[in-house]
Amino acid sequence: MAAALDHEERHPRAGALDVAQELQELGLVAVGGGDLESSARRCSGSAGPLTRYIRAMRDVRIETERLVIRELRDDDWRALHAVESLPEINRYQAYDAHTEQASRDLIARAQREAACEPRALYELAVTRRGDDRLLGRGGFRRSGHELRTGELWCVLAPAEHGRGLVTEAARAVIELAFGQLGMHRLFGDCDPRNAASARLMERLGMRREAHHVQNLWAKGEWCDSWIYALLASEWASNRAS
Repeated sequence: MAAALDHEERHPRAGALDVAQELQELGLVAVGGGDLESSARRCSGSAGPLTRYIRAMRDVRIETERLVIRELRDDDWRALHAVESLPEINRYQAYDAHTEQASRDLIARAQREAACEPRALYELAVTRRGDDRLLGRGGFRRSGHELRTGELWCVLAPAEHGRGLVTEAARAVIELAFGQLGMHRLFGDCDPRNAASARLMERLGMRREAHHVQNLWAKGEWCDSWIYALLASEWASNRAS
């Protein structure tokens, strides 16, 4: 699952003035006020016509059997860096291992965009229930018509693999998207050589929709991508069966 690839790299941001117009038509500004143009600059990751949409959730906290999924905090950067700096994490991604500053920047961007209305980015900490130890991160970015489609990701430390925790975290994030936020479609992608990521998306009930051949330049080579997707109706049907 294309997890930690820079979202700005894959999804070009709308211009600040275009978003300003959308916000003005909706009567919306970023949380905390400010003039329209500066609000649009802060929230310019939002895409698509915003004629109607489900408003943002703030202070997300989801509890599962073994995990708590919550908003990222400033003091998470060390634990996040311990995950994102591992070679195994970025082997099939377009970016290199995170520096300490890159981990701080990821959290700062997540917090900044969480304060936007409409909120497009849900970049969340995945922690162990009971001791709040950060294991990784998961989330999605809303886009498209009424902000009802988006890209899904979930990254946990390799030491946590093999016990179903990645699947548990991803399912909780999907439920947030399709349940509380009323999204219509989620997609994820992975390098075909990343068998673990492909298996995860298949366990989640996602369909492989496409095989893009040499569509991404990463680490000195052209790489393929598998695209997986899931509709809200398919998610509901899978849960009922």
